[in-house]
Amino acid sequence: MVDPLRKAAPTALVFALCAATVALAGSVVSNLNIRETSGANTPATGSVSLYAKADGLLYSKDDAGTETQVSGGGGSAGFTIGLPPSAGVASVSSTTYPAFGTNATSGIPHLAFDGATQEAIQWHGVTLPASYDSAANVTVEITISSGTASQLTRWGLRVATVERAAISTAPGTLLATAVYRSGTTSGTAGTANTHAWTLSNADLDSAAAGDLLIIELARDAASAEDTSTVDVLVHSVRIFQ
Repeated sequence: MVDPLRKAAPTALVFALCAATVALAGSVVSNLNIRETSGANTPATGSVSLYAKADGLLYSKDDAGTETQVSGGGGSAGFTIGLPPSAGVASVSSTTYPAFGTNATSGIPHLAFDGATQEAIQWHGVTLPASYDSAANVTVEITISSGTASQLTRWGLRVATVERAAISTAPGTLLATAVYRSGTTSGTAGTANTHAWTLSNADLDSAAAGDLLIIELARDAASAEDTSTVDVLVHSVRIFQ
């Protein structure tokens, strides 16, 4: 009789043994060793791959081939900016702000940025965690969709510390210079794309750990680099280190 474990690939064997341990012991595994790799192939439809890369961080890749960093690294806790439960605080740097809505089926919230008019929105009172390292860059990640043909959109992000922003008069005019990022939307209904870009401490208005921030996200629909003429939905905004 052939031992089935002899024919198993090393990686498959490791996960098979871990799964068996969990099933038999009925408890949580204390640690899981994942061999570092240069990346992962796009998984089959309906699946997500989890893997480690040479930088010591964990990543995931969905069935659309989109890679997302899922561990912060460097001991920094990171933080997440969630969509507000309403239209939020309109930015004075634009005349209009995106409409808040929810998906009729899932109830997941979104902000709908217009395809012709530049719109912006602000989040106030976001606190940088104590573990924030001002010497290291942070990553901004947004998830967007449109449900029409895949088109290019252009986004700007500006940050100011509360101490240096005249909130009562014109907060948008005192925010740091915007950092722009262009990203394509998915041409498939119900499918979202994630785009990320890097900010330095100077882009964060030279903020320090514990500072309160005003964060502004704008769609630069008037730019020639924004070729989409339809509303684009922003499902999530995340800043992490």
